[in-house]
Amino acid sequence: MYPGCSIQPPLSTSWHASKTFDADRLMKCSHVHEIPNAGPHVVYDSKEVWNIYELFHTRYSLHKRAYQHRVSNCIELMLTEVLIMANEHFKVTGMDGKLCRMSDAIDDMVAYAKLSDWVIMAIQNSAEPGLAPARELLQRVRRRDMFKFVGETVLPTKHDAAGNGIRVKKRAKEAEIRSKLLEMQPTTHADGGVVTGEDLMVSIVEISYGKGYSNPVDHAHFLTKDGVEFGQITSEKVGGFM
Repeated sequence: MYPGCSIQPPLSTSWHASKTFDADRLMKCSHVHEIPNAGPHVVYDSKEVWNIYELFHTRYSLHKRAYQHRVSNCIELMLTEVLIMANEHFKVTGMDGKLCRMSDAIDDMVAYAKLSDWVIMAIQNSAEPGLAPARELLQRVRRRDMFKFVGETVLPTKHDAAGNGIRVKKRAKEAEIRSKLLEMQPTTHADGGVVTGEDLMVSIVEISYGKGYSNPVDHAHFLTKDGVEFGQITSEKVGGFM
């Protein structure tokens, strides 16, 4: 279809959600052909264009309802904080028996290969005093005592001179939003507390059909009904709801 496209995640997860596209049928209607001036590509029978739209809609829906749900993102942020808190006190054995911090394991493949889900359980069951804050936050996750959710909004899309959508630079935009939120807080608080930058976590979530502002189906190649000619089917040829 196009580089980086995969149907496996939506297929495997859809068994636990609503399966809205027929993956078996799509595979049976897939072929590998040499596209002029483009090389070998996976192409599909033209009748499967709607099924492919269902594939990408399923992907979008799963990200919206599960993968990028605000509770899922909150747990991810909390587990990230657990690992940051534990970093200076939790070591793994690397090359030549050297103890290595998790943040340094990227430069030590022996240590890096050992990092997996067991780290969370090791932190939880550790008696190391330095890991106490990480253990406490991990217990909050298990009790579902989540970080307080403040709110969410949809950021307006900016366009370039050609009318194409401009992708947001996440880190810069998150820092900008955090700064503006801090400026909005009242100068005096009833409880005497003050919200600082470390108290706020801003996360920008991008959900699309898998190719940013582009329609991925516009980049797919299809076979005509007689299986002779190749072509692309734009959204205008499919329906008004695309």
